[in-house]
Amino acid sequence: PVDLAVAHWPMLTDSARVVDAVIPELGSARAFTAVAIPNPHLVSFVEAIDECELVALGERCEAAPAWLPNRANVSFVELRGADALFVRTFERGVGLTDSCGSAMAASTYAACLTGRLAFGTQATVFNRGGLVLAEAGADGMVRLSGNATYDYAGSVEIDAAGAVSVEIKETFVAESAAWRGAVAAIG
Repeated sequence: PVDLAVAHWPMLTDSARVVDAVIPELGSARAFTAVAIPNPHLVSFVEAIDECELVALGERCEAAPAWLPNRANVSFVELRGADALFVRTFERGVGLTDSCGSAMAASTYAACLTGRLAFGTQATVFNRGGLVLAEAGADGMVRLSGNATYDYAGSVEIDAAGAVSVEIKETFVAESAAWRGAVAAIG
């Protein structure tokens, strides 16, 4: 379930919870909601995603050991209609990522917590990696459901010494291409 107590991250700030509020230590005028699900996320709702700003804030979190020693994922979220979100995430230790399931869940919960979506209703949540259907409950549980696309079928063997052998038996080119085409249309 979701944890809103930032002391558990830890995030060393004056507030016990951060809900649609400015985080002075972040150095941004944007309002964020802090959600751990279970990894820490800072979610901000924006009119349009500015990737340069997102990267700058993500890098600031990466280099903030004094107030955010375990770092956090940072997401900008656009509302796309009454029941849809588009999420772009700077993932801690990674940078910008095309898909982050926990960010999609955290963004859905933050949208409900701040009144942008209703708890208990299904939303379509997009990112550059695709989409999921998400539903956040007031009890702190978020359910995601989505597709799985086959790329390869094969086998992996690991011997006692740790040597790895991989054999690809089949490649699903058409399925992979169809999914990439669908994702490209998302924007």
